[in-house]
Amino acid sequence: MRWTLALLALALSACNQPAPGSQPSPPGVIDPSKQGCNREALWVEFRLEQGTYRVTQTAPGLEPILYETMPDVVGYGTRVETPQAEFRFKRLEDGQSWSASLPYNPCL
Repeated sequence: MRWTLALLALALSACNQPAPGSQPSPPGVIDPSKQGCNREALWVEFRLEQGTYRVTQTAPGLEPILYETMPDVVGYGTRVETPQAEFRFKRLEDGQSWSASLPYNPCL
């Protein structure tokens, strides 16, 4: 199975900054019911604190995908075309890291 990555690199402006008091996506399990299916793949999105991130996406039996974002990113999105997936995020400015897992993909 192949994975298709897409980055939601949002520029810094008043129209796309997170609302005051909003929190980045918490670590833990991804709720597929709050995501969307598209052509037999699940689209997942993460809100992030502004920064530059190293993102690792893994799935059983596949090579990990490593991606480094552009500076000032406040969101990340990707299509998941595997039964399960794990995401690890590390903000390069301060080393803060967290992970999230997708235990099943309802779109397959």
